[in-house]
Amino acid sequence: MAKISRKELADKVADELQLSKGTTRDTVKKTFELIRNLIGKGDDVAIQDFGTFVHKMSAARKGRNPQTGASLDIPASATCKFKVSKVFKTSLN
Repeated sequence: MAKISRKELADKVADELQLSKGTTRDTVKKTFELIRNLIGKGDDVAIQDFGTFVHKMSAARKGRNPQTGASLDIPASATCKFKVSKVFKTSLN
């Protein structure tokens, strides 16, 4: 599986659209910042034909240390899940 950095993504977009790399990098950076801020506020972000970034909260719960057997409290936490759209999933096959 190949990884691509935000900079590499912005450069590919700039090349594809024949735009300035600096401006495109700023645009991509701001786009991800906006998505992160919206999810941080508890909003979901749906991008048509791509997928949805979903804000999830896990409740506080009791856990157990598997090595010692001691019980411990696991605090509530926020996470982000990504659900691929059906159109995008179909295009992968």
